[in-house]
Amino acid sequence: MSSNVCGQLVLEKNGHNFGTLLRSSQNWFDIPITNNNQNPAYIFRIELDDGFDAKFSNKKILPGETEVIRVSYTPRSKGAFSFDLPLYASSWAEPEFVRVKGESTFSESGIIPCPAFGESSAQRMVNFAVEVINSEGLPIDNSEVIIQPSSGEEISLKTNEYGQVAQGLAYGPYSMIIKKDDARFDTLMQVNAINDMLTVRLNYTAPELTVQAAQEEPIEEKEPIVAVSEASTIPEIGNPVEEYPEFSLNEYKPNNLVFLVDVSTSMKKDGKLDLLKSSMIDLLDLLRPVDRFALISYSSDTHIIIETSSNLDKAACIEAIRSLEAGGNTAGARAVKKAREVALEQFIEDGNNEVFLATDGAFNEGVEKALRESRKMDRNDVRLSVLGIKCGPFTTKQMKQLVSEGRGGFIPVVSEGEAGDQLIKQIKKNSSYSD
Repeated sequence: MSSNVCGQLVLEKNGHNFGTLLRSSQNWFDIPITNNNQNPAYIFRIELDDGFDAKFSNKKILPGETEVIRVSYTPRSKGAFSFDLPLYASSWAEPEFVRVKGESTFSESGIIPCPAFGESSAQRMVNFAVEVINSEGLPIDNSEVIIQPSSGEEISLKTNEYGQVAQGLAYGPYSMIIKKDDARFDTLMQVNAINDMLTVRLNYTAPELTVQAAQEEPIEEKEPIVAVSEASTIPEIGNPVEEYPEFSLNEYKPNNLVFLVDVSTSMKKDGKLDLLKSSMIDLLDLLRPVDRFALISYSSDTHIIIETSSNLDKAACIEAIRSLEAGGNTAGARAVKKAREVALEQFIEDGNNEVFLATDGAFNEGVEKALRESRKMDRNDVRLSVLGIKCGPFTTKQMKQLVSEGRGGFIPVVSEGEAGDQLIKQIKKNSSYSD
């Protein structure tokens, strides 16, 4: 272990080599700093490049005490990386540099949050989803999914008719086995806010019914064939199975949902953007092909990321959500106008047409312009709701004023587990035929 002494403030570790960084690897390390002086010392800051996150056990270091900086890194590209992160403290005339290097086998656009001190992985949970498909992209039902944590009992699951299954998992490394008959897939994964889904393609073909088995099948007595005209309908026999039991087509109107997402610099902090991503992905699990989804990002500029007008492509929407990155100012009022235009282009008669503004802060240019846009939405039968991402009191007051003009709701988003549930509850309320 190397050490650096400067003004009696000892940097016990001035770098870290991740080596080969896999998705299953731990993506963080600790830097202890000891104060050998008779007076308190202070850690001012560590300047982080894109992809880094950091937490401090305490910025004030008492005489004879040691405090820790915890640094995490989410690779932005595959291949070798090397960074020198400047670290500033009260006892140092010049910054000391923490060198971080290694070689990554993967890349991510989001941030894997740095774990807090004293926080066990069991305290941070994610709804982990597995999808199993064959070589043609068709779902494989009744596949066996075995999830083995580094410690504890293994979890055995079966995929549903859509080839999907989900399980709440604590952050951490897992061994996963997915199999169907002789087809098998094994992998190691570090489960967290970014790595919360696994799609597995198995080389599996469903066995066809043999001629002998077909001959042994009992012959059912067939109903006589009845000719019908093109205008006729064939009556259904028995009770059909509800295709969307949680979001019935009979109980809930089609939805035209436009998400206007703040990607200003402040959304990088405290895992805010990742929290929002998780909420939207939870919602997409619920939506049906008749529903429409649009994603617009805004900071200094406004960009339409994805629009769907029919046959909702959930995979494409999730990929678009994961691509969101933060950086820039909060020019929200102009973005609200763009969201209104998109909502009207995709408008569904007698449906729930709703814009969701997702932000953690007030608009730089004030709220008056946004209020005028909200009133225009109301006149065109489009709701405006706000997802407040860890908002302070002032922002909450401003956003509640905004939704009061747009007949929507203010949804405070604080923790990952509750955020998706609250969003789904809001959409169910507004799209219910009984509303």
